[in-house]
Amino acid sequence: MNNARSSFFFLSGLVVLPFTTPAQGQSVADIVVTAPVMERTLYETPAAMSVIRQEPVREGQPRLKLDETLGQVPGIFLQNSENFAQGERIAIRGFGARAPFGVRGVTVVVDGIPYTLPDGQAQLDAIDLDSAERIEVIRGPASVLYGNAAGGVISVTTADGRRGPDHTSVRVTGGSNNLSKIAVSNSSSDGPWSHSVSASALNYEGYRDQARVEKYLFNSKLRRELSNDRSVTAIINLLQNPRSEDPGALTAEQVAADRSQAGKFTQEYDTGQTVDQQVLGLQYQDLSAGPGEFRAKPFYLRRNFQQQLPYPGDSRIDYNRDYFGANADYRQSFELAGLPFRYVAGVEAREQRDDRIRREVSFNGNLQGLTADELQTATALGVFTQGDLHLTDQVVLSLGGRFDRVRLKVNDDFAQDGDQSG
Repeated sequence: MNNARSSFFFLSGLVVLPFTTPAQGQSVADIVVTAPVMERTLYETPAAMSVIRQEPVREGQPRLKLDETLGQVPGIFLQNSENFAQGERIAIRGFGARAPFGVRGVTVVVDGIPYTLPDGQAQLDAIDLDSAERIEVIRGPASVLYGNAAGGVISVTTADGRRGPDHTSVRVTGGSNNLSKIAVSNSSSDGPWSHSVSASALNYEGYRDQARVEKYLFNSKLRRELSNDRSVTAIINLLQNPRSEDPGALTAEQVAADRSQAGKFTQEYDTGQTVDQQVLGLQYQDLSAGPGEFRAKPFYLRRNFQQQLPYPGDSRIDYNRDYFGANADYRQSFELAGLPFRYVAGVEAREQRDDRIRREVSFNGNLQGLTADELQTATALGVFTQGDLHLTDQVVLSLGGRFDRVRLKVNDDFAQDGDQSG
């Protein structure tokens, strides 16, 4: 017997956007944004958006966590930037602040691959800031195009080697608390081929006891121009995080005595996590598909996770995750009743399978038997459309809609008594 839940929702938005043009004689470089799916200039986008380009992401930063870059964006609040085991928590205008772990209420997309799972959670540990070319942030509802994105969208685009001269770089970073990071990158283009490769190794003892981090990250893109209008891009992202210790929480008395100490049970139980993750993606683009443009993006993610929490009992968590899916969209521009009109219509399908177990840990820190063994499955299917009608040179009417179906299912394998309540 399975426990299942289905949810349906339809969301639409209506925006009338007035805008003015720069005064005569002024020259303002247009910033084109892609997070709203249909490309627009930042000036014409009917949403609160911020664009962080390559230089602010990379210059003068160790490139360890997103808070280094997103801290400059208004309306965003970040926590846990120094705790690699807990991961960063992000809130946009308050959405996501109640998440007990991970990122919820905010959709995270990296190179067109949705890092936000069908169950609503996103992990940020595999985002490679060394290869990030731009980060776009939508602050506010974006559900028409991204589904469950109540707080907004964070879209990261990494380099593919097409822009700028060929280069190879080696970057060494050192700092207090035995921080050391080595990052190597290479990008080039040759005729129809272009590529960008980035690899880094991080070791960090941390300010507190039981806070050591060891992390290795690899990100690459290989692009092939099939013709003037068609291209295909392969994406590989590999994360190996053999150690991220968790120093735990402290009482006020402990902070006053020594704020660098570890919390209760953390050293006895060696609290922390290990992660091994692989992401494969493929992007196909055809800019002359009939009268419009067609894009398709299949992907696959495999994640092995193990965590020890700082308390006795059922505090050992293990799961193996398979997450895969694809999205495709078609966009076209033409005149409607004599007015310029353009639209995008698309479909998205994703499935997440978590094979989870939980084990008992004795008061002395010894690993005991199973307390949970289950297969959790979440599937999501969405269709969406959005259109822009230019009523005048300064007024655009934008209308969109989306339908999503989300299904959650749990198979309880802990006991063979027919009780699937979990």
